Amino acid sequence: MGNAGFRIEETTGDKRVLLLRGRSSPYRPVTFSGEQRFDVTWNVGNPSGTVQVLGAKEGSTSIQGSWKERYLSDPRNEATLNDEILLLPEDVTTKADQIRRAGQVLKVQWEHIVRYGMLKRFEQRWERTQDVYWEMEFEWLSQN
Repeated sequence: MGNAGFRIEETTGDKRVLLLRGRSSPYRPVTFSGEQRFDVTWNVGNPSGTVQVLGAKEGSTSIQGSWKERYLSDPRNEATLNDEILLLPEDVTTKADQIRRAGQVLKVQWEHIVRYGMLKRFEQRWERTQDVYWEMEFEWLSQN
């Protein structure tokens, strides 16, 4: 992953920007998928079907990672909210959960990939107060 990191930006509401870099970023691989929606009709007596194209749909994306206090203090691994450095796992999880609860449309960017959608689910699995494993699930509305 390059220096840009994983960027989650509210397009409405408070317009917060959560930026995850280095070890605060999601584990690899980060998977994006999509499908073409269509409906096939088989008319009686016709050996060939007809198709009605309904349009493209982006598949949901789940990412996961960990936020560890010993790494968050390193600028290469920082997590920021609107340029405020978040040094504790509790701070990052609180801010990420606030974004989920706000229910705003998000612009999510990882390298050259941009998607617009909602943060559907945010899960926290605490090992201890200094270490948390997390997972986010996004439901996409569109890309770029």
